[in-house]
Amino acid sequence: MSQNIVSMQKEIITNSRTSFIGVLGRSNDFISHEREEKVHNLENEVTNKERIVLGKNEEIDKYKEIITNLENRVRELEVDVTEYFFGMFGLTSCEISSKFCWQAFKKLKNNNEETDGRIITIYKSVMEDDLGT
Repeated sequence: MSQNIVSMQKEIITNSRTSFIGVLGRSNDFISHEREEKVHNLENEVTNKERIVLGKNEEIDKYKEIITNLENRVRELEVDVTEYFFGMFGLTSCEISSKFCWQAFKKLKNNNEETDGRIITIYKSVMEDDLGT
């Protein structure tokens, strides 16, 4: 009889475990589905943010290229302006820096002066301003 009781207890425990695992399994299925949905939503959100970041990176690259082109153009213009002023006054690069030439050019451009006498006066004033004389 004690074996019957032990046997019945084992059966009850086994049935209880099976029932509990069955309930737990259904809960896990629900939790798994809910997690899958959250993961799917997060993946979509990450994908959308990646698209935005990639778009911004492309935009940044475009602006970097524009800036590089502008910097190159400025360098070209500085050389052109320097050569123009050196030739105009018969000066060599040892006699005057391109900084003075560039500032004189800006001053001329702002004043829209075209006469040679006035250009020389403005040019000398720029040199004097920079040299502190």
